[in-house]
Amino acid sequence: MLSTRKNCTLPYSIAAILGMWLVGPLFFKLVSGLSRRSTVLLSWSDEAIVTQGRTVPWHKIRHIELTSSGSSRWILSDAPLLALHLKDGKRIHIQTGHLLTSKELLQAEIRLQLNLRENQQRNT
Repeated sequence: MLSTRKNCTLPYSIAAILGMWLVGPLFFKLVSGLSRRSTVLLSWSDEAIVTQGRTVPWHKIRHIELTSSGSSRWILSDAPLLALHLKDGKRIHIQTGHLLTSKELLQAEIRLQLNLRENQQRNT
C-alpha cells in the first residue's frame, strides 16, 4: 500500500506558513480592535477634536489630510488614516483600520477640513 502522507507534508507546511503570514496580522488587528475600551474613532466640537483619548484644540491644527500608513511589511492593503498636522510640526495619526468606506473617509476629511477653516476664520 502506497502512503500519500509524506507527499502532502511539504505543500501543507507551505500553506500553513503562508496562511499565518497573510492572515496572522489581520487576526492581531482584529483582537486589538476588539479589546479597545472606546468604540468612538473620533469626535469633534467647536473647541477641539477628541480621538484616542487625546483632545486636540482646533487652534493647534494647521492641516488635516487623508493618507495611508505607507507600505505594509506584510504585503497587505494599507490602512487609511487621518493625519492632523499641528502648528508645532508634530503629526497625530488617527488610525481607521478599514472601519470606514473610502466614501465615508472622504466625507469625514471634508467635514474636518471645513470645521478647521471655520474655526480659523473665527479666531482671526
